[in-house]
Amino acid sequence: MKHTEDNGIQEKPKFTIEDDNSGASSQEILEEPIITIESSDDTEYTSSLAFIKKRSRLRKWGMGIIWLVAAMTIVFGCYGAIRLYNYYYNIGVSISVSPEDNIKKLESMQAQNGSSEVVLKTDSVLGVALDIYELHNVRAELSLVEPDTADHSVLMYTRTADYTSTGKYIGSLVVDGKEKQSDASRLGYCAIEKGNVVVGISRFDDMREHMIEHDGSYFRQFVLVSNGELPQRFSLHGKVERKALARTADDRLCVIATRHPETLWDFADALREYGYVDAIYLTGGNESGFYRAPDGTPYFTEKAAKYRTDKHHSVAPPWLVLSKR
Repeated sequence: MKHTEDNGIQEKPKFTIEDDNSGASSQEILEEPIITIESSDDTEYTSSLAFIKKRSRLRKWGMGIIWLVAAMTIVFGCYGAIRLYNYYYNIGVSISVSPEDNIKKLESMQAQNGSSEVVLKTDSVLGVALDIYELHNVRAELSLVEPDTADHSVLMYTRTADYTSTGKYIGSLVVDGKEKQSDASRLGYCAIEKGNVVVGISRFDDMREHMIEHDGSYFRQFVLVSNGELPQRFSLHGKVERKALARTADDRLCVIATRHPETLWDFADALREYGYVDAIYLTGGNESGFYRAPDGTPYFTEKAAKYRTDKHHSVAPPWLVLSKR
């Protein structure tokens, strides 16, 4: 090994490798290994592309979910609106008088000229025999106490709303401004204020709320006829004596009872055929009722007389009482 100096610069050492096979000496310079380190720019670029694609997919999924939720909200909103419309408006029959119009009618009613009386007529239509009690200038009230028939001012009374064996009234019931039950499942209603009475058909509770605010009385029952139309179906079946509170086209009110057992459909059809535009059901049939003729003679049906002796009521039945003004 030799060391030379040239201008103060030291040469790198050279190594001599002898080839044993040839016996000759040769000089080879071993170069330093070159290590290549790859740049991370490509990896970062690939990662960035993957991240962008992933974020794009997430954005698409997110937008899809948002559109799905929006579509479901619209569908359920429309479904709810249709259900609400059908519940309050599309009740299967048309309405002749709105609750607002009936409220105005109650406020404008005045006592009529002439005597107060209930006039009984008998007739038959579509094979259904009817007892028709025409109400003339009477004063109406709803009472939880059965009237005293010794009171000659009482012209007629009959049961109205139903109640269960457990003592719960069925349908809305308001007596002198005090609410006993609130249930709009039955579409027919009767409202009484200051002795005046109206009947109507509606799902809305405007009239009930008005009666509570003005110390009036109110009950709901099944609709039999509305604006001259029959409902699509009836909840009560079988044949029994039936009774209804009905209104004519010229706004006269009548209580109508069958003289024989009838289906509710046949009874309602007879009321429509006879010319009543609105009619609601009254429970009890001939089992409840009192009538005083214009000459002062009191009448009970045979079943009503028997009913008076049976006082085992779980709750007080609401009575529609019609008296002299």
